[in-house]
Amino acid sequence: MKKAGRLPAAKKPLMRVNQPISRPTHQPEALLRKRQEPESPSKSLVRGSSLPNLPENKPVYVKPGVPLTHRLSLDGSIGAAVYAPTDLKPAVASSSRELLQFVRAQQDSKKHVTEPPNRRSDEARNAALSPPSRKSKTMMTSQSTPVLPAGLPRTISKFSFRTRTGCINGVPKPQNQDSYLLVSDYGCKNQTLMGVYDGHGTSGHDVSGFVKKVLPAHLESNLSPQLLNISLPLEQEETLLRQAFVSAYLGLNSDLRKRQGIDSEFSGTTAVTVLLRGSFAFGANAGDSRAILGKKTDGQWTSVPLSHDHKPDDPSECARIEKAGGRVEPFRGSTYADETGEAQGPARVWMLHEQIPGLAMSRSVGDFVAAQLGVVAEPEVVAVPLTKDHKFLVLASDGVWEFINSQAVRPTQCVEMIAPFWEVGNIEGACDRILKESIACWRRVSATQEDEVIDDITLILAFLAI
Repeated sequence: MKKAGRLPAAKKPLMRVNQPISRPTHQPEALLRKRQEPESPSKSLVRGSSLPNLPENKPVYVKPGVPLTHRLSLDGSIGAAVYAPTDLKPAVASSSRELLQFVRAQQDSKKHVTEPPNRRSDEARNAALSPPSRKSKTMMTSQSTPVLPAGLPRTISKFSFRTRTGCINGVPKPQNQDSYLLVSDYGCKNQTLMGVYDGHGTSGHDVSGFVKKVLPAHLESNLSPQLLNISLPLEQEETLLRQAFVSAYLGLNSDLRKRQGIDSEFSGTTAVTVLLRGSFAFGANAGDSRAILGKKTDGQWTSVPLSHDHKPDDPSECARIEKAGGRVEPFRGSTYADETGEAQGPARVWMLHEQIPGLAMSRSVGDFVAAQLGVVAEPEVVAVPLTKDHKFLVLASDGVWEFINSQAVRPTQCVEMIAPFWEVGNIEGACDRILKESIACWRRVSATQEDEVIDDITLILAFLAI
């Protein structure tokens, strides 16, 4: 029986092999002119004969050493880049036409074209695209070049990242709800912004993606001009940056509430962000994603936290939630009246007389139903002075931290896994090791359960050069 509401597909007329294919007799003037124009020598920079279909009137970010035809989403923004010498400066264009004009002008002035880099090389992996900035919205043309302030001492020697969509019984989830951010030369030279955002709920991927796109601009608009070029005493920098981070997180959370098309009533994201500037590292966190520093002193490795998890059963967090009219307890049953069931899983945030929303963290961006119960988006800011003993930085979602410890029972587990790779400068091997071990841990735990569940996994690793 045919399914109701479906019509049989119309059959296409057969075409004989020797049947001529009709072609339009009129050739548009623009097409004829295009055929007559000689090809620009700089077009050898671009794979194919034209730029990809980039959205008009939307910034496009250029970075050296990456193919133009590759759509990069390292920081969440749609970007494109060119095969170019390493001294080609980043630029912003408002359209595909303007981008191509800029690239050609830069290359014609340099009279130099390089081959595309090896995709596995550190240079290719580290070519991060800078996201939009409220203070740097001037669109670049061939007559203007971006100028960064003098900047700070170099902090990072190399960085890399991994992200993997979770799965259930071997079937990938519809979306990877994790997002991540990498911005080099953020605001001034050698200042680096990076973050990991682990979404949850039906629209968690939209919320985490929103945060990574707007956070850099929110933070930059709140940074004090005093922080632009120079390093200040730690107490002064910590005060200024704490204010900037808190204002940025609360500001983007307010923007999210007004955002059309993202249902964030029962969806949200964690948000751990690290700013490296000179001899200081600043971590801002809301939720249970985590950032740590690997430190080696007299041959001994230790883990230095740049964030603290926000759990509902933490005494100070629980007091705020209960004061707002919420309750904190593990899941026990499908209804509030079902209190005889056995406690399952971690402590969660619930309405006083209803079994919603069940959020397993006390701070997050979004989650506006839980926000009525004392869940806040305000981040906790941690400042750490960096020394030559600090060797690397790790940011990751709980797809990593669920089983690979950086606290409690074995606080140096993650650091010890990375240390051998740091010794030989193999950052890619270190990232692969963390990713593979995380997957293996999820599978070992799932083997004792009915379904095999692997969470989304995202990590950023930076080797430091203090």
